[in-house]
Amino acid sequence: MLEKQLSDLASGALGRILAAGSPQELETVRVDALGRKGSLAQISKEMGKVAPEERARIGKLLNAAKQELEGALESRQQQFAEAALQARLDAEWVDLTLPAPGPRMGHLHPITQIQTEIEDLFVSLGFTVLDGPEVETEYYNFDALNIPADHPARDMQDTFWLTDGNLLRTHTSPVQVRGMERLGPPLRNRSILESATTLPTTRCRSRSRDWAATSWRSSTTGLNVSARWKLSAALMSAL
Repeated sequence: MLEKQLSDLASGALGRILAAGSPQELETVRVDALGRKGSLAQISKEMGKVAPEERARIGKLLNAAKQELEGALESRQQQFAEAALQARLDAEWVDLTLPAPGPRMGHLHPITQIQTEIEDLFVSLGFTVLDGPEVETEYYNFDALNIPADHPARDMQDTFWLTDGNLLRTHTSPVQVRGMERLGPPLRNRSILESATTLPTTRCRSRSRDWAATSWRSSTTGLNVSARWKLSAALMSAL
């Protein structure tokens, strides 16, 4: 009686193991056959009713059926694991022979873009773009502009000093002084307006009266040393 039950249980469970379509279905088969309340556990409880001379033989059949089912379950679980791994590899496949992507292209800061547009406009009017050091001397930042130490303008611009006596440039005018020194008088160029022009475009720092504002700012200043030259007429012709 128990021998036939074991045979039917083993063949039925093996068929369900092979037919399982997912790890969840396979786990259901394992619980039904090998669980604490499964079919094999129920048959084991009947061993006390078996005749002593048959108990050893039935016990061997029970252990053989259990080992066979455990082996089939482990093999099927391995198949599911390999299939899942292969599916993941197929989804995440990367051709390592392909060249690596290049660096992402950057872009100009909006302030730089606006500054370039302003420079292009003034260059079209005959201006020359100049720039100077951001760490400036006291002479170019103040003295050459007729701003002595006791001048009221120093109150706002006498700010970021360095240990060597220089300071961070506080306005664009030092570049104008340097431009006039370098180009020399008379400041003439080849424009049809016959006007000598320089355009300091610079970053400068000053003490702001608005404590919520930054001390850094961008500024573009135009300098024109000439006679009979009107900016409005030049702009109209450029635009």
